[in-house]
Amino acid sequence: VLGQQLRSGAFPSVAAVKGQIVGPLTVGLTLDDHQKRPSYYDHDLQDVLVRTLALNVGCQVSALLRSGVRPIIFLDDPNIGAWGTVPTIDDTMVQAK
Repeated sequence: VLGQQLRSGAFPSVAAVKGQIVGPLTVGLTLDDHQKRPSYYDHDLQDVLVRTLALNVGCQVSALLRSGVRPIIFLDDPNIGAWGTVPTIDDTMVQAK
């Protein structure tokens, strides 16, 4: 419904529409691998996470472009603030593998 309203010009001052995805660090630290370790520390799973999130961005952009308004995609990665501050969330686990 909102897309139809945007296309019809009901909101002429709208310059962009927002999409949002969660970031790879947050997803990777949330999902465990078969050894119950965060999947972020497995290079193959990390690659799958990043590629999947990139595809998600592409799908959102395609859907939001149909509104006729420029899309802006936000990458929300709340765990990025913890990178390096907690012993298990840093480069040492990545390098240890």
